[in-house]
Amino acid sequence: MVYRNALAAAALTMAALLVIATGGDTEKDKEKKVKSSKVSVRVTADAIYRAYKANEVAADNKYKGKVIAVSGIVDSIGKGFTGGPYISLKTSSPILGVRCYFAKSHLGELAKIKKNTEVTLKCVGGGKIMSPILRGCLIK
Repeated sequence: MVYRNALAAAALTMAALLVIATGGDTEKDKEKKVKSSKVSVRVTADAIYRAYKANEVAADNKYKGKVIAVSGIVDSIGKGFTGGPYISLKTSSPILGVRCYFAKSHLGELAKIKKNTEVTLKCVGGGKIMSPILRGCLIK
């Protein structure tokens, strides 16, 4: 019983952190901004990772909330905590990549992506939760 309660508390904490980190916006909301805005920054996934590793505050000032064109090599394709699809792009870290989240309507498109291929995505900078995140992404 104690274990079950601890799991429930952990799940609620993760959900709360996700809502706080995203501001409650959905990927569809972020995608609208991506579609209607010009790219303000062009960067590689590793450059974003290194910027956040060096100084999270400075990296947020440069990337968070801005429309970004990011290029990199696909490390993995999966679904996040809420079932939303993402692509993780490789960085110089052996374990942390840049997570690029998409609206669920892109599941079919992401099913065709292969690991170790180069992609360029247009996304909104979403800050950092363990590693940098990008939201509302579209494949260019």
